[in-house]
Amino acid sequence: MEKIPSANFHTLTVDESTDISVSKCLILHFKYRVSFEYKTRFEGIIQLKSCEVSSIVTAIEQFYEKYRLKLHKMVMFTSDGAAVMLSKRNGVAVKLKERIPHLVQQHCVAHQEDLGIADRWKEVKLLQDIKTLMQTIYSMFSRSTTNHCKFQDIAAACENEAIAFRSLNEVRWLSHHFALQAIIKNYYSLIAYFEEMKSYDPISKYCFKKLKNNEVHIALEALNDVFEELAALCKIF
Repeated sequence: MEKIPSANFHTLTVDESTDISVSKCLILHFKYRVSFEYKTRFEGIIQLKSCEVSSIVTAIEQFYEKYRLKLHKMVMFTSDGAAVMLSKRNGVAVKLKERIPHLVQQHCVAHQEDLGIADRWKEVKLLQDIKTLMQTIYSMFSRSTTNHCKFQDIAAACENEAIAFRSLNEVRWLSHHFALQAIIKNYYSLIAYFEEMKSYDPISKYCFKKLKNNEVHIALEALNDVFEELAALCKIF
């Protein structure tokens, strides 16, 4: 926070989040240049009184006052595409621009990428089926200690290392990459588990049928390569 005021200008990137108490928060990142080196730094989480435009703008202004940052040095405001942030009539960016005439607003490039992929994903039934399968597998082992322990035992019997399953964020495709990698690495252990359980559990029967389907298996392997590229692109953005 000592270096940001010394920069001639900076970009403010914000995103809303929710903590474990379900209180709405605003996450702040600053991008600025010191000499000829650009830096991006996480600098704070602000608890919001509400998610209305006026509350968010006030919270940002108070943050700037607290750390003696000058609003006019903000040259770009970046966020997701939510109306409360980037609405042309009454969004946070518009309200900040009233105080900072030179301010440029931008929809986060990484978020745009995620939304674009999500739109295309919805058009392919096979991909929808795979997403349902991935969500089902995660739910089975994250919500039941019994299922998790039994899977660990079966993986050990197959002489495979059980990799922890990961959740899928609805929008963020980086999370899909982590989730799919876990399924690929656990693939044959999963088949062994669901084969043993399918007679007693309809969900296991569904998962076993899907994982034994060659089309699904090929699609998962192909998607793993695609997700690896998308994850790298997301990190660059």
